[in-house]
Amino acid sequence: MKQWYKISLFCLLALSFIGCDRVTKTLAKEQLMNKEAISYFHDVFRLEYVENTGAAMGFGEDLSKGATDRFRSLPIQRGAILAARTLADLVRLTYTVGLMVGIGVLVGFRFHNAWLPSLAGLGIALFFGYACSWLFALLGLVIRNVEAATMTALAVTFPLVFAASTFTTANTMPRWLRYFAEAQPVTHVVDALRTLTQGTGSAWHSALYALGWSAGLLIVAATLAVRRFRTI
Repeated sequence: MKQWYKISLFCLLALSFIGCDRVTKTLAKEQLMNKEAISYFHDVFRLEYVENTGAAMGFGEDLSKGATDRFRSLPIQRGAILAARTLADLVRLTYTVGLMVGIGVLVGFRFHNAWLPSLAGLGIALFFGYACSWLFALLGLVIRNVEAATMTALAVTFPLVFAASTFTTANTMPRWLRYFAEAQPVTHVVDALRTLTQGTGSAWHSALYALGWSAGLLIVAATLAVRRFRTI
């Protein structure tokens, strides 16, 4: 009974998060898109419409508006267009991670390991993020619809992030969910990052698995994405 309660609670939270995400995005489009920014408290707070054009959503939008066709007419390699988009995502991800670490240090966060393994842990996380960028690029090329690509990317990301050791250990999960959590890539990436930055134990096992998952995902997604891009 307790196990089914946890499963039901997890599903309810997942649906609530997805529903809130869709409602807030719809309200933002209706109230802020193509309009002046809304100011509060003498411009202390500002509400302004900004879109997160990641790989999946970006390619879906470019394909629907014809921007990709203009790039394809240029004398450049087809794969270079995809590489430029994913590298732009990597630069933005690096900036985001650096910003989070900087703010964390300001409020008291500290690495409890040497700088070299700590940077290695951050590098593994960025490498996995870059591989995921290729996966989302592939989704955008296959689906070719902005809203559908966004929802599909969310459906892929949500169980991988929450059914992992991101917020709790896999030992606290039900048996069937624990098997999935221990085998999936996000758990290995999080474990490697946590071990390398905090020095809580040996990181070889999780680091090798994280690098293997990231490299495999990158090779498969990049190959399929370039092949798909050549046929559209």
